[in-house]
Amino acid sequence: MKNRPTFWNPKNIADPFYVPDFNRAREEGRKAGLEKVTRQLKRGGDRHLLIGIDQEVDFGDKGRLPVTGTYADIERFGERVIRGALEEHDTDYIFTIDIHPATVIHGDGWYTDDQGNPPAVDLPMWMELVNDSETNPVFEGHWVDGRPTKKFRPRLMRKHTYKYAKHLQATGQGNIWVFTAHCREGSNGISLIPALMELIEWASVARGVQPMFMYKGMIAEVDWFGPFRPCMDVPGHPQGGLQTKYLDIIGDCKSTQIAGEAEDFCVNAGVLQVLEYYGKKPDILKRISFLGDCTSAIVPGSDVVKNLHKVMKEKNVQVVKHDAPFAS
Repeated sequence: MKNRPTFWNPKNIADPFYVPDFNRAREEGRKAGLEKVTRQLKRGGDRHLLIGIDQEVDFGDKGRLPVTGTYADIERFGERVIRGALEEHDTDYIFTIDIHPATVIHGDGWYTDDQGNPPAVDLPMWMELVNDSETNPVFEGHWVDGRPTKKFRPRLMRKHTYKYAKHLQATGQGNIWVFTAHCREGSNGISLIPALMELIEWASVARGVQPMFMYKGMIAEVDWFGPFRPCMDVPGHPQGGLQTKYLDIIGDCKSTQIAGEAEDFCVNAGVLQVLEYYGKKPDILKRISFLGDCTSAIVPGSDVVKNLHKVMKEKNVQVVKHDAPFAS
């Protein structure tokens, strides 16, 4: 394909310490000879949005919270980015960044057993509320590998944790999940996969567009899977509610593509947030597509993933592959 970026090498995707050569990427972008987005829109062109959810180092196959298949997803997604630029299709980019402080409600430091020990988080687990005490809530910990369950209590913010668990149940969001430490503030884990970031730099210069980056997950006392809203609103925080400015961009674009990691958590929640926001606007829903081969799950084949695809089908969201033709 003419003007493909020569630096793009999928072998670099699996290297979390790969150093992107932004200067080279920018120079190749300038020489790509592509029409700038501003000019394209001035002559009446349509806007087309590409959303990448949490394509970060810590969710790579070798990351701190590994999602098997991420590196292959990024290779295919990268090819989509290249084609979207060279065919002068994509005009808008949103990339979400999951970022957490050291102590969070989904971390082992929030809970303790009767002996004062934190839960083992070598694998993801969920906390099921098993009593009805606001001041002394008890949770039964379940691990994804089916090992024996164990009782835990919140070490911090007990009343809040109880209310949060009840809120998740009442709103159909399930139980509180607990994960190994990942995407820590200040760590390399919050960075987008470096090889992908290099490609984004190229595309942004080639098309003269500023990618948007959404940061989420920095509120310690709630989870924040879907990028457009925390799992429970936090009125005192400037990002503690529905992020309508980002959601409205989807409505302004003639097409929107969504991909990212992981399909059973942040991608699932993010897609469902979009579908809920535009639930009464089928004309917008039919303009949304899901890049099905650019996402993987922490727990493959789970009911969460099956339900996501069921809901997308009901809402006329198309599941396509990375090499599918672009929506016109």
